[in-house]
Amino acid sequence: MSSKARFYLQNGVGVVAGVMQVKTGVSVIGSSGGLGLVPGGLMVGHGANNIYEGLGNIYHGPGTPGTVGHVRRLYRNFFDDYRGDVAY
Repeated sequence: MSSKARFYLQNGVGVVAGVMQVKTGVSVIGSSGGLGLVPGGLMVGHGANNIYEGLGNIYHGPGTPGTVGHVRRLYRNFFDDYRGDVAY
């Protein structure tokens, strides 16, 4: 598989995974009577960030710097870039 195809596959899978995270987070919030607001909200936030980054990368294409979403940026601000990416 070419590196270009792998790039688009990887980012497409990231977008699909982000959609699943958002859907799961909303389900956690809705099915828990509000008790799952924090974990569900975190899942929705991470899912939305995955969608944002994946679509941004697809839009800009391979060979450009990767898109960094707001959630990843928060992790990087709390830690350094490397540790923030690992924690994310």
